[in-house]
Amino acid sequence: MFRQSSACVVNKLDLAPHLDVDLAALHANVEQVNTKLAVFELSAKTGKGLSAWLDWLRARVSAKRG
Repeated sequence: MFRQSSACVVNKLDLAPHLDVDLAALHANVEQVNTKLAVFELSAKTGKGLSAWLDWLRARVSAKRG
């Protein structure tokens, strides 16, 4: 899945402080599998990271429309 994908969205970032989450390890693992994969860390609850992901989506849609 990660070899074929263009983006990886990590949601629920607001819960990370309460869980055993190693975001650095996640990024390192993603990098080993697909160096071109865009990783977006976001929290739909707080809105953090949402604008970067939406900007990326809009750019991809615009590029496909030509």
